[in-house]
Amino acid sequence: MSATRWFAAHLERGTLRSRPGTHFLSSAYEAIATPLLSRPVSLPPHARSIGIGSAVLGGAGKTLVAIAYARDLALAGARVAFIAHGYTSRQQAPIACSGRESPRQVGDDTLVAARALHDLDVAVWVGHDRDFTLRCAAMHADVLVIDGLLQTRPRKLDRSVLVLDAAHPFGGGACPPAGDLRGSVRSLFDLCDEVVLVQDPLRDGN
Repeated sequence: MSATRWFAAHLERGTLRSRPGTHFLSSAYEAIATPLLSRPVSLPPHARSIGIGSAVLGGAGKTLVAIAYARDLALAGARVAFIAHGYTSRQQAPIACSGRESPRQVGDDTLVAARALHDLDVAVWVGHDRDFTLRCAAMHADVLVIDGLLQTRPRKLDRSVLVLDAAHPFGGGACPPAGDLRGSVRSLFDLCDEVVLVQDPLRDGN
């Protein structure tokens, strides 16, 4: 197991909180990270923006929820663009993915979204500069579904969706290094308009 995976696993389980100094570091992280939950983003004025974020670092099912939102909106007749978070992506300039790119170029989640939404003509965009990518996506869309973005400033999202793992909604229960929360629980709820619980049927036996 790599050092990164080892650390991530301990954050998720909250097993480092008994280490000396962990509580102090976790409190300091929360104080710094909580105001940053609302990201400075220039939202295109003529398109509705829906952000899908999670309470914890790493995966909580938010990309699948974002895909479901984009699919439902497209089926309802909206012109939808999906903006991928692009973690691990090497793509600099904004592009609308065809689904044939490599994971190294655009990121795994971007490819999952592009392939899932291809039949609905939902363009899946990825790029290094989020503001520029949003502007490009909005040129041919009425609604932007933004993966990995809980809230924005100065203009707020038209809708903010907080995705929680039903079994472990707040992960390790604290900010790093004691856990894997992105910020204070109160702030996470204050920033969102809707909460979606994601259940893993394989893990939960349903």
